Amino acid sequence: MKCKKVKRMISLYIDGELKPDNEKKLFEHLETCESCQKEKKLMECMNQMLLPPQKIQPSPQFLFMVKQQITSPKTMDYYPASLLKYLKPVLVSVACILIFVISFVLGNSLGTQLKEKETPGKMTVIETLDNIMNISVFDNIPRDSFAFAYFNLFQDKKK
Repeated sequence: MKCKKVKRMISLYIDGELKPDNEKKLFEHLETCESCQKEKKLMECMNQMLLPPQKIQPSPQFLFMVKQQITSPKTMDYYPASLLKYLKPVLVSVACILIFVISFVLGNSLGTQLKEKETPGKMTVIETLDNIMNISVFDNIPRDSFAFAYFNLFQDKKK
């Protein structure tokens, strides 16, 4: 019997659709052919993988043990959690101080830049910021918009 025909018979055998007389021929061939033996093992493994998984039944004490672990008090205090309780106020204080220092340094440097770039004549705040940061947002405001009217009012009060 040829291996090609045997490979089709292996598939039928695994599915349980092979007739008893053909099954006998199949096993006779499998005794002599290593290639077909490997093919049979491979098909059996693939068939096993395609089967639905078996349901796992938990032990009867499983639910009781889970509830007990959830409700039982901790016998040992966790070290980092107790350490964090004392470190939290310190860390918050350090963060506030850092924010204050950074704000002070940035404000001081911005104020220094404003003084250095000031021209002899009086300048409005917007003109000063425009000179320092090159703001051109106010150049493209439409003339019939509320922003344009508000901006003009702001300019008039500063002059």
